[in-house]
Amino acid sequence: MVLFPMHTLPRGLAQRKIRKEAAVGGDTLFEAAPFLQVGMFPDHPAVSDFNGDGIDDIAVSDRAGGVQVLLGEGDGAFAPPVFYPAGGNPQGIATGDFNRDGVPDIFLADGEDNQVAILLGNGDGTFQSPLFFPAGTQPTEITVGDVNGDGLPDVVVNQLFDTTIAVLLHTNQGGLATPVFYTVNVNPSAIQIADFQP
Repeated sequence: MVLFPMHTLPRGLAQRKIRKEAAVGGDTLFEAAPFLQVGMFPDHPAVSDFNGDGIDDIAVSDRAGGVQVLLGEGDGAFAPPVFYPAGGNPQGIATGDFNRDGVPDIFLADGEDNQVAILLGNGDGTFQSPLFFPAGTQPTEITVGDVNGDGLPDVVVNQLFDTTIAVLLHTNQGGLATPVFYTVNVNPSAIQIADFQP
């Protein structure tokens, strides 16, 4: 699957493939796809099954102040985007099950308001009003994972124009703890969680 974080997304997101004999080595190429308008200032995409129908859906952070959700229709097409307000200028986006109900939720890094926004999924492709948590200074990238081994999804965000990242642990009470900062390098711009010491 190919995602295009631009003002438009290709309608089929290049899910369909064709083989061109002229391609070097006979590699499979993506066919051209029509484009679909997605909000005012779309930035980062994330993919998950938000309505439980077994078809991938898309959430795209919109720097106009929220997130656009496009439900997959199963044929490479998507329903029109639905906008959910969530902060001043969200950029980074991730998905995870924050409240452990088996339904994917949306996590946003909002660098304008220095916060993380979490929209809990209802299981039918719609989302609740966002929960907001302080997240340092200008968080623009976000990832979700269990960083302390308690089985709960924690949040890690960068600090743009700084030398640190911020770790926000799940409180197991429906919230995120006060961020703890770790020095990394100047202007951290991307984050991944992995186990390098299994």
